[in-house]
Amino acid sequence: MKKFIAIILVSVMICLLFAGCGSKAAPEIESVSAPEVIELTGKSAKYSGKGVVINSNVITINAEGDYHMTGRLDDGQIVINTGNVAGTVYLYLENVDLNCLTAPAIYVLQAEKLHIVLPEGTNNRIVSGTEANMANYDSSANGGAIFGEDDIDIEGAGSLEIFGYINNGITCKDDMKIEGGNVTITAANNGIKGSESVTVEAGNLSITCGNDGLKSSSADKDGKGYVQIDGGTVSINSVGDGISAETELIINGGSLSVTTTGNSLTESCKAVKANKALTISGGTLDLVSDDNCISTNEALIVSGGIINAVSSSRKGMHADEMIQITGGTMNISSVEDGIQTKGDISISGGDISVRSEEDCIKSGEKGDGTVSTTGTVTVSGGDLKLCAVGDPVEAKLSFVCSGGSIFGTGSPKNSQKPDSSSQSFISVSFRGKAGDVLTVFGEGVESSFETAYDYTSVLFTSSSLSSGSSYKLSTADSSATVTAN
Repeated sequence: MKKFIAIILVSVMICLLFAGCGSKAAPEIESVSAPEVIELTGKSAKYSGKGVVINSNVITINAEGDYHMTGRLDDGQIVINTGNVAGTVYLYLENVDLNCLTAPAIYVLQAEKLHIVLPEGTNNRIVSGTEANMANYDSSANGGAIFGEDDIDIEGAGSLEIFGYINNGITCKDDMKIEGGNVTITAANNGIKGSESVTVEAGNLSITCGNDGLKSSSADKDGKGYVQIDGGTVSINSVGDGISAETELIINGGSLSVTTTGNSLTESCKAVKANKALTISGGTLDLVSDDNCISTNEALIVSGGIINAVSSSRKGMHADEMIQITGGTMNISSVEDGIQTKGDISISGGDISVRSEEDCIKSGEKGDGTVSTTGTVTVSGGDLKLCAVGDPVEAKLSFVCSGGSIFGTGSPKNSQKPDSSSQSFISVSFRGKAGDVLTVFGEGVESSFETAYDYTSVLFTSSSLSSGSSYKLSTADSSATVTAN
């Protein structure tokens, strides 16, 4: 009998030995026991694990780690404070309803970073103040339904509603990042204010607010003060600016829809703006504003993406220093200039359509009696359809077209032609009305577009034009034979 038991033991040991030598990809055995949960009970909470102190309606997490939370807290607060130890806290919200009448419902006092995790299938709600606070909010209040002295990330696949009735929806003194989740924010002041940076990488973010939608506010540290959109779906309805970056605004991807409802005569309500460089390399932007749709105090660089911009009072795209477009698709409609800068404009690619009640493309400062050193428009590629009440192109210094194509209409006082060093072009007086389908055709050339305004002048240039050759301009009502320069 002892011999038989010994044989069985040896067999078991051999099986265990071979099991240990298996592939590293073998699945790990999950723990059967569920994690300890912080259960909110209305006026307080229950929790028997470590790292949490419950003092009536204030629940403090004082050690790094993973914490799962469920239930409802009425007029209470969740405080994250790991003290002198720079700990990282993961807070899983599992159908949580947090309410605080006079302060942030979640307050990150001290921690390396707070990760707010929204598990798939959960619906969560965080509120500071009451809806009655909206009309007379105090912008100096320590507001924000979520307020952090340190970094905050939101991630997961669940849903979170945030109501910042006291001030902002989320205020973060360091870096704020959205990595996932279905997040809806209603705020009296700003939707999300991340002092040093705001980044959206994924998820669905919807903001309705009384001031700016996404905002960074501090340039005290090198490389900080930026807003970056890399992915996800972002929808903003704001009274102030849709996105406001203290330094750079970088849009690499995602879907961005911004509508600003403020009055540009009394306040800044730009769709997207940056105090330094603004770069767009991808994504889809649908922008509607009474103010400039895209605006920067330095350079605007566009290399890709789809931009649909409508400004009911101001400019479509504006940059103080210069504009460079190398690609992308743009549909711009504006009351003032469509694409405008005090400096130079360079276009080497892209599919660009502009409708402007002033000038479509404009570079350089207004004349002050001195010789301008900037104000060049250079087109070396791309396909441009320009419909203006004023000039299709106005360059204070020079206009050079060495590639691509431009088809423009307008009623300029002095129609501006490309410089003599440019490719062949047509620039003639030709009258028509809004709604015309205007066509130019001839040897190797056939192009047309529908006009938006009455016009007295037509500009057309293409690498396919031959200098000295005749071409026909026509609409349903009239036609003319013209010679290319």
